[in-house]
Amino acid sequence: MERYLLDHIDEIAKVLTLEQGKPLCEARIEIAGAARYFEYYGNQAETVEGRSIPLGKGYFEFTTYEPFGVSAQIIPWNFPVEMTARSLSAALATGNACVIKTAELTPLGNAWFAHAANAVGLPKGAINILCGLGVTRARPYRLTRS
Repeated sequence: MERYLLDHIDEIAKVLTLEQGKPLCEARIEIAGAARYFEYYGNQAETVEGRSIPLGKGYFEFTTYEPFGVSAQIIPWNFPVEMTARSLSAALATGNACVIKTAELTPLGNAWFAHAANAVGLPKGAINILCGLGVTRARPYRLTRS
């Protein structure tokens, strides 16, 4: 995903600038920072370790590596791409699927993560992006008698 972000930095930067008014040079810095998170956690993925605590003679101990499952991130509006990359890269590196709730003011920048996921061959459902205002509560309907 790192390479995808850097290869499309000009396109993504324009979207961030149009979407939130961020200067183009700052948008490029944000995208480059986001790419660094994928580089860092991608390198860390091979060093994830665990250890088994010896239980004594006659016991068999082992460590099982498995993801937690689904990681959810709620992303603020001010640095949408970099903040998403920070949590998404760590979650993917440890084998977790991700649900990203974008800020309602800046959903378009995060759409590039969906494009990147397809381009790099992540399985469907590995990254899920939710846009919008979120759940609204409906007022309960009350019956009145006259």
